[in-house]
Amino acid sequence: MIAAIRSGPGVVGMLLTALPLLVVLPAAANDWLLMSREGECNEIAPVLRHRFGEFAPVRTPEAFVEALRARGIDARATPVNGAPGVVMVEAPSENLTLIFAQRSHCRAFGKPRR
Repeated sequence: MIAAIRSGPGVVGMLLTALPLLVVLPAAANDWLLMSREGECNEIAPVLRHRFGEFAPVRTPEAFVEALRARGIDARATPVNGAPGVVMVEAPSENLTLIFAQRSHCRAFGKPRR
């Protein structure tokens, strides 16, 4: 349960804190996304689900590398020169190269291709 609403004493306040809430917090500038060639970025989970099926939650390039290695796939993460907050992840045996970028590097935020 995430309680993100704070209110004073009272029935409404007690009711709101007793209910499970789904809170969508504003994305931080240092959140990791996947970047396309055109500079548009997408959430990580839908893209990985499309490529790999069910996949453990991944929030960083390093976590993705570890998840691939846990599946027996050789992978490496390399920071992109001249762009702090941009990391290239490669898994040659899967013919896979993904660019992870912090939100501040993204030109646009779009929906992943289906």
